[in-house]
Amino acid sequence: MDDKKPVIDFAIIPGYENVRLHESLLPPPPVDYIPPKNREQPDFISASVISEDTARQALLEHVGQQCCWGKGAAQKMTIKELKWSPSYHVSL
Repeated sequence: MDDKKPVIDFAIIPGYENVRLHESLLPPPPVDYIPPKNREQPDFISASVISEDTARQALLEHVGQQCCWGKGAAQKMTIKELKWSPSYHVSL
């Protein structure tokens, strides 16, 4: 049985002429794709400001989940200012 992945020639896909082959790249969606219109986005009113201790703990937890990251820099870093910034978490 042949376990090789098919080779995709991105030069023939519009918009991908200059892309080099990489295993994680996918071709663009079909041109006739129409996203659903019935999706409602929740209103985001405000968020509470977190403390420096809470921010540092979240950073240390994130660093702890990475296999090759050390905690030294996160433990020693100085947090000068925490700013609220709006963002969306998108899951595809």
